[in-house]
Amino acid sequence: MQNINAFDHAETILKVLAKGAFLTTAAGGRHNTMTIGWGALGNIWGKPVFTVMVRHSRYTHELPVIKGAGLHLECRIVEKREMAPENFDKALADRWYADKDWHTYYTGEITAAYLDK
Repeated sequence: MQNINAFDHAETILKVLAKGAFLTTAAGGRHNTMTIGWGALGNIWGKPVFTVMVRHSRYTHELPVIKGAGLHLECRIVEKREMAPENFDKALADRWYADKDWHTYYTGEITAAYLDK
């Protein structure tokens, strides 16, 4: 694996994410992988971060590794936040959350980024 700067590959990350990427988690000796299509790459609190959204109905709620197209981001969760339905745009809520299966936002500090060789 080749270490990289995630921001040097931001365009690739966002293109892959739009098509679907894998979020793999591990906690307490258990692993889980799910497909994600929404996320955000940024710089918050002076740290490089990636934010993902996980629905309440999913098992995946700890320690993300985002991977796809041979690019991996390892993250350490620095913030976990529940969506507030009462603050959400009604038209978007009707379209994406008709079943009331809201997301939890996870912001992870990017601790490693690398490409498959």
